[in-house]
Amino acid sequence: MTQEIDKEVLNIITETANKTATATVDEAIKKMSSFSWIERIKAISKDYFTSTEKLLYAYPALQSHLEHEDEYFDMAFHGSSGSIVKFSKFKVSKPEEEQILKDRKESYNRSKSDLEKIEEALDSIKNEKGYEIISLRYFVNKKDGNTRTWQEVAEEIGKLDNYPDDIAESTIRKYKNRLVRKMAVVIFGSDAGK
Repeated sequence: MTQEIDKEVLNIITETANKTATATVDEAIKKMSSFSWIERIKAISKDYFTSTEKLLYAYPALQSHLEHEDEYFDMAFHGSSGSIVKFSKFKVSKPEEEQILKDRKESYNRSKSDLEKIEEALDSIKNEKGYEIISLRYFVNKKDGNTRTWQEVAEEIGKLDNYPDDIAESTIRKYKNRLVRKMAVVIFGSDAGK
């Protein structure tokens, strides 16, 4: 008889643990989706330099994505009649239009906040020597859509008045690294400066 009680107690404990774990995971997912992209990167990675570079590469796409607010909200319903489904442990339901629009607005505001943070960081270095390197490396792709190599960036920078014609790749990278570190502090705060 004690074995049956033990099994019963074990089943109750297991069921309670599973419900608690499910609720905890659901809450964590909900909380993470409420953070901006920059906050999520900060939570996931302590490598602020690399994270800043990822944000710089994504900046043109984010800028384009937010350019037309009306289109951003129209995308919430584009091709989604009946295809958006909300899952929960105990039921499957379609979210209401109000909830879809609310979620889309929150997403738009997070993206806009991220864009503003990146622009603030760019503004903080715009008068620094080497700023052109940031633009050439991260924002302006070659005709084939690929990013410029460091040699190509050095060649382009060498054509500008403020730089020697034969500027070395290593010098270009030093400028870039210094500026990215400064931007990381603006974007992520003092943690990035450690």
